[in-house]
Amino acid sequence: MPGAVKISLLALVLTLCSAGSTGAQFYTVGDLNADHKVDFKDLQIFSLQWLDPSGCFGSGCADLDGLNGVDLADYALLAANWQDIRSHLVISEFMASNASQVPLENGELLDGNGESSDWLEIYNPTDTAVSPDGWYLSDSIDDRDKWQFPDGLEIKSGEFRIIFASNKTQQGNPSNYPYVDPKGYYHANFELDIGGDYLALVAPDGNTVVHEYAPEYPIQLTDISYGLAQYGTTLVPTSAIASYHVPTSGDAALGTDWTDVDFNDSAWDTGQTGIGFANVLPGFNVTYYKANTTVGNLSTAEAVISDPSMQATVATETASVINYFNTDSEGHFVNNNPFPDTTIGADVDHFVILVTGMVLIPEADEWTFGVNSDDGFGLELTKGTDVFTSSHPLPRGPDDTLAVFNVTQPGLYNLRLVFYEQGGGSGLELFAARGNYSTFDPANFYLVGDTASGGLYVCSMSNEVATDVQQQM
Repeated sequence: MPGAVKISLLALVLTLCSAGSTGAQFYTVGDLNADHKVDFKDLQIFSLQWLDPSGCFGSGCADLDGLNGVDLADYALLAANWQDIRSHLVISEFMASNASQVPLENGELLDGNGESSDWLEIYNPTDTAVSPDGWYLSDSIDDRDKWQFPDGLEIKSGEFRIIFASNKTQQGNPSNYPYVDPKGYYHANFELDIGGDYLALVAPDGNTVVHEYAPEYPIQLTDISYGLAQYGTTLVPTSAIASYHVPTSGDAALGTDWTDVDFNDSAWDTGQTGIGFANVLPGFNVTYYKANTTVGNLSTAEAVISDPSMQATVATETASVINYFNTDSEGHFVNNNPFPDTTIGADVDHFVILVTGMVLIPEADEWTFGVNSDDGFGLELTKGTDVFTSSHPLPRGPDDTLAVFNVTQPGLYNLRLVFYEQGGGSGLELFAARGNYSTFDPANFYLVGDTASGGLYVCSMSNEVATDVQQQM
């Protein structure tokens, strides 16, 4: 950021833009809102277009493979790049009417020639250095390769770089172009329009937009900068106790009274901040409880989960599939994983596993869910009033339990799987197939979460939200 700006007007501009079909790939597949990362915001956009047979085109299109509209294949592509963050730059701030003059006051800025030129600021928000060699700046959506960065520049992580927009053209400066002033500032060959205009940072292909203010930024004021919010004040700290209310149809009479400072919110629910929907991550949340008591049935396993005094140690992880093995006989699938906090081959007895997540069932039909376990388990899938269960409450050697669920409404189902190991060997697999099956068939069953092989997509909530109100919606 420049030494200072007389008045800073900080505005966050969210722009939906496509990555284009030529040149460098600046957006990860699945980055539907073009913010250079694949996260819950993209999942929200995706959900609005889910199972749209007409497909979609242009900015924010969730038909990632361009085939058959927005379907499970596109979901798998988005999931494969979940939390991917692409190195990029942004136009973090600019001033379209600079009236700075000597003597400079706090926040004023002159270029290396002592002139009050328009300026813009390039910022690197990523954790790696980025070279803008061959990139462009432009104030025209029809001429995106208007001014090209010189070779050899590097903008380090967290660094800002000022470019003045003073209309220094090649014709006017044939021996010094791109124009660089005596203080080392580069100058673009256009000026910024105080009345509002297009402004973009463009990739070396001259077409792919890396960051833009579109269709144009608003009317500007003299000596007032405009751009992205960089700093803020924490009004409500993390883990504070706050009152909240999830609106219902009976709230029409409430109007805007709840915004008053003296509004009585004593009837509202309370919870720790943050309050909202938790971030969604691919895979299952898995918690391992080493019990300090004998675990010989499903009821005891549930007690271990709910009572910390029965827990010797606890370990957690995110698992892409449930394909665990400790000792004795393996299940149906290869590439076994050790249970959390254990080692394959080193026998552990009397522990409990809690698996939670959300499974996407893409179409209404009969679906067979199977659990291969040694020892017992309990499985539950819920969506609204629809509840599907399967269990083997008592200990057993490695064996299958298959349950056919008649799914009448497609979508995300909350999944909860409790497994326990009493003694001897232990293993756990969770798999599913579309259709009605009474025995395991390797041609049809896939591990839940193994989307690359044809398995159902699964995701889970992160721990960023302390009070999750999803079930109240």
